[in-house]
Amino acid sequence: MEKLGLIVDSLQVQEIHDPTGYIRNLALPHAAAVSREARIAQAHADREATQNEQEADALKAAARRESMIKQAGYQAEVDRANAEAQQAGPLAEASAHQEVVVQETKVAELEAHREEQRLQASIRKPADAKAYQEVTLAKAARDARIAGAEAERQEVELQAEANAQRVRLEAVAEAERVRVDAIAHAESTRLIGEAEAAATTAKGTAEGQAVRAKGMAEAETIKARADALAENQDAVIGQQLAEQWPAIVEAAAKPFGAVDQMIVLNGAQGLSEALAQALSQGVAGLQLARNLLAGGANGGKGEAADRAAVKPPAGRKAERSP
Repeated sequence: MEKLGLIVDSLQVQEIHDPTGYIRNLALPHAAAVSREARIAQAHADREATQNEQEADALKAAARRESMIKQAGYQAEVDRANAEAQQAGPLAEASAHQEVVVQETKVAELEAHREEQRLQASIRKPADAKAYQEVTLAKAARDARIAGAEAERQEVELQAEANAQRVRLEAVAEAERVRVDAIAHAESTRLIGEAEAAATTAKGTAEGQAVRAKGMAEAETIKARADALAENQDAVIGQQLAEQWPAIVEAAAKPFGAVDQMIVLNGAQGLSEALAQALSQGVAGLQLARNLLAGGANGGKGEAADRAAVKPPAGRKAERSP
């Protein structure tokens, strides 16, 4: 609607259709709770009303009894006063009237006692029976809880004692195992130390003999090389150069290995010139090595003899001059 240039300021929902009954189902838990609370409140109200009615009936019966007793007393006093005032009535009439009053009083007392007995049977005894039932049930539940707690306490004590016994036995076993392991470790350490000492002694002896043999072999090799150079210089130099030729070519070509991209301006000719220059450097190095070897051949014999005469000390490797 904003694309059409319209702005919504307010929106009112006029009607909601709920074909699945979702909204009605949302209200059902609340309605059930309200209904439950209403039934509980009605039950409480009925109980209170019944209790109040019973108390009111008892009060009314007591009031009626008191009223009848007082009425009989008032009536007796009135009759006695009338008889004394008149003083003309025969004694028989007075006695008869008195007997009537006595009988009426007894009737009133009997009615009051009957009403009291009715209330005792219909209200007090059921209430006492219900109270006795509730007290008995409460005592039984309390005794059951106490018995359960006592059984649980005894079970916990037995479990704790068993755990303590198990921990004590495990501690004893662990201490024994640690003692045995310590003894075995000490014995093993002593044997390993003795073996290592013997191995170190044998290794030192072997290394000294190996170094001595190596020094003597190198001295003999240098002497033989010096003798060979003195007798046939070109053959020895050629053999040494042939042996080192791959390393020489690799060193000469090593600068090209670090080049990621090489641009040759004059095409194949430039590439050929670069390769020829590298090869010429290798040939020049070869010639220089040949001259050095040839120049050192004259004094090499004496040097070889000097090296052969010097023996490296025992326990050290022979040092070779570069």
